[in-house]
Amino acid sequence: KKRLSSNKFKVFIYSAEQLNDNNATRLAQFASDLQHFLRLQTPFPDFETLPKSNSNKDIYPEYMDICDVKYDRLRITLLKNGKIASD
Repeated sequence: KKRLSSNKFKVFIYSAEQLNDNNATRLAQFASDLQHFLRLQTPFPDFETLPKSNSNKDIYPEYMDICDVKYDRLRITLLKNGKIASD
């Protein structure tokens, strides 16, 4: 039987796409929420003006695109396990 375990740590979950949101209002709200979560006194600069890290197209042997057809079985298994764990 599954059960929830509480912990004292707070988690801020976001998607990387939120850093480049085209909706200015939503992007400003995201930046404000993150700033408050991290208890920063200085607001974040405009994310678009910051240099991008890990934005090159280099492929490393360890790299895998989970959406690639060759990983279909693995992706299905991971999704199934995630669903089970979340229930």
